[in-house]
Amino acid sequence: VSTQSTWEYVESAKLLEIMANTRENELRSVASSSNSSPQHSAYDALSSGLRIGNEHQLLDSDDDNKHQWTMFVRLESGAPIETVVHQVEYSLHPTFNPPKVKIDSAPFTLTRLGWGTFDIVVTVHFLHSLRLAPIVHKHSLKFVPESSTLINVPTHS
Repeated sequence: VSTQSTWEYVESAKLLEIMANTRENELRSVASSSNSSPQHSAYDALSSGLRIGNEHQLLDSDDDNKHQWTMFVRLESGAPIETVVHQVEYSLHPTFNPPKVKIDSAPFTLTRLGWGTFDIVVTVHFLHSLRLAPIVHKHSLKFVPESSTLINVPTHS
């Protein structure tokens, strides 16, 4: 296991602990709800998987940074992403400032300009009430109209 992977795991664990403390009321309300709770429909929405990827557009510019790209996380089922996701963290190339960006609201996209491709580590944090571990995925940024991967999300529903 690389030092970076260990660091990412530790950071994810710390974040989960914070989220557990700040969402105690949400957890209580979900636990007291019936079997037809939003939690079950969230698991249904996740059953088709998450699509993680990027869109790209070549800009008409003399600047080297003429590639506009947008990272995204979508539910393959088409359900609103905010029904299952609390936060998405994008770890970019170290030349970006900041190199780590946390998005806390839907649609959880990140748009930047650049000149080259690189790998982006995407960490998807689910709503605490779902009690699911974060998904960590390494996406290779591509300068094509759209590039994505379908990720299976293990649920325990």
